[in-house]
Amino acid sequence: MNREAWLHTVASDLAEDFLKVGKPFPSKLAISVGFPSRGAVSMSKRIVGQCWNGVASKDGTFHVFISPVLKTGFEAADTLVHELCHAVLPAGSGHKAPFAKLATQMGLTKGKPAQASAGEELSRRLNALIKKVGAYPHSGLIVVGRTKVQTTRLLKVACPTCDYTVRVTRSWLDIGLPICPVDGIEMEEVQ
Repeated sequence: MNREAWLHTVASDLAEDFLKVGKPFPSKLAISVGFPSRGAVSMSKRIVGQCWNGVASKDGTFHVFISPVLKTGFEAADTLVHELCHAVLPAGSGHKAPFAKLATQMGLTKGKPAQASAGEELSRRLNALIKKVGAYPHSGLIVVGRTKVQTTRLLKVACPTCDYTVRVTRSWLDIGLPICPVDGIEMEEVQ
């Protein structure tokens, strides 16, 4: 069994729990391992799952992505429950009241709605389910060495005659060099 089949098996078992609260899965649901559209390798606010509503797909399929940085079956299953809550709610619900209510009903009782994770009861349920399904066939990617890229570095420009200096962004330099207010001549980039 590959990791996508594993996730679909776990989701199939959880479908009954969603039905009990009146929230059936969409008829077209794809679950994959993949990076979210943003925040996938952030060191401070890493996003580990994402659900794309069927309105974003040409054929109406809902797409749930579980991040490949997750290492354990429990992490993947816990994230899957969170994303399935998004899948059964109307587009644009986000983490507001309908999501918060459903997340609590499903057992996601730890943390704020955006980071809601399994409470004690759901943890027991997921651990039993993982024992039944088997180990998550994925070892997790290790993301290291990410550094923040400086995107707004100011570059120094100076007047060639009076040494009047200012700092400007590359985008302004691409438009043209500033004019010195003292000498009225074009300034030069200082290396």
